[in-house]
Amino acid sequence: MKFKALVTLYLSVFLLISGAHARSSVPAINHENLPTVSAIGKSVTSDQVKQAIVLAATSKGWTTSLDQSGAIVATLIVRNKHTIVVTIPFAEDKFSVLYRDSSNMNYSNGTIHPHYNSWVESLLSGIRSELGRL
Repeated sequence: MKFKALVTLYLSVFLLISGAHARSSVPAINHENLPTVSAIGKSVTSDQVKQAIVLAATSKGWTTSLDQSGAIVATLIVRNKHTIVVTIPFAEDKFSVLYRDSSNMNYSNGTIHPHYNSWVESLLSGIRSELGRL
């Protein structure tokens, strides 16, 4: 009887400790139809938008490829532990960054580990910066 009580106590403490370190999931934010204008407000071509996205992504550690629709697929692997994949459809006047897939990010029903949104925000910042140079 004492053994069972001791195991229960250890299990309870373990669950409390591990729960204290777990991060709450947050909504995975999709950024849709963001405008693509240069720093001086001139129009840009879809090729310039594509180049700006790829330059920004690679400078932030993302790898890029194109899917069948011509959208950019960007993948970020963090510490060989977390992987996130976004789809970035683009045109000369707009682009979007949309959740596509992830690994070890606790994605469920539209919610995800909070670092996902931070990493995507960093990518967005880089894209805006590159577009501002046009």
